[in-house]
Amino acid sequence: AHYFNGTSEDWTEYSEFVIINNTNYYINGTNGTLTTPTIFSDESIVLTVDLDDGYDLFMIDLPITIKDMELREALDNYEMVWSTGGTTTNQGWSGQGFDSYDGEDAAKSGTTFDNGISWLEASASGSGTLSFWYKISSEPNADRLQFSIDGENPTIISFGGEQDWIQETFEVSSNSNHVFRWEYVKDKNTIAGQDSVWIDQVTWSGSTNVMNPGDCFPSWAEERGLSADTNGSWRTAFMGDIDGDGIPNGIEYSFGSNMSMRIKIIHDEPGLQVSEQLVSTTNYVDVSVHATTNLTDWDLEVSEIPGAPDGHKWYAPTNIPNNAFYKVDALMRETPEN
Repeated sequence: AHYFNGTSEDWTEYSEFVIINNTNYYINGTNGTLTTPTIFSDESIVLTVDLDDGYDLFMIDLPITIKDMELREALDNYEMVWSTGGTTTNQGWSGQGFDSYDGEDAAKSGTTFDNGISWLEASASGSGTLSFWYKISSEPNADRLQFSIDGENPTIISFGGEQDWIQETFEVSSNSNHVFRWEYVKDKNTIAGQDSVWIDQVTWSGSTNVMNPGDCFPSWAEERGLSADTNGSWRTAFMGDIDGDGIPNGIEYSFGSNMSMRIKIIHDEPGLQVSEQLVSTTNYVDVSVHATTNLTDWDLEVSEIPGAPDGHKWYAPTNIPNNAFYKVDALMRETPEN
């Protein structure tokens, strides 16, 4: 087997392809093309080849694409601020492309153990209409998907089982800041179906800027139970990692959960694709991108490159070196003037 980047072109004779999503592909006695979903970092495809007796010729060129996907990309909503997590050892939600309402991508609940919860949240403000599509595959009449607004009176949207994509709509009349929360809740035992929930195509007609003029990182931190140092500094909280996901609090405040940065080919040269800073935080945090060839002198001149997809920015050194490392710095200002 030869793995490479490019178009999926597979040539074989008398072979059967079996993909783990229960779709079988047969290419018998002829050239053929096998199209599979995009593979994300937490997923895999198993390719099983069953050659008929008397034939031993098998050649395949199969590209494998590993993609990091942010929640706002998977949910098709770049305006609201997204966060995710789980109780105790349970995992948060992530983007994936194996199952979706729009045929492209959706957010999927994380691994959830007995009596556990995998949750997804979005921040917004004002009055408006919230709509989204969901799908569930789990133990019927036991595991459930529930939804709440501002932590009040959760609505049980589904009691599990096998439910294909269906749309839900909620009207919000209160003209204040809001937190929308989706929870996949497991019961005390038993695994059934895919033990997962998917959310796609989230739309909100109200405002998405939930930051008031006086809100800055300290306000964000206090809402999450963090406090200033004894000398009144927020430095420790800014550099900490409250949810243990490997993303510092200051970066999560500036970009939201699931911030990503990766090196890719941009206009035929290697460059950096990084999440776009949330507009609501630009008055309170200065974000900058730096590059180096030796991990010591971060002095390569870096410029922003136009043409990046929604929710992202592209950067590259002015003179492309043979190798380069990148980092994103976030500098907190406790007030817009300081």
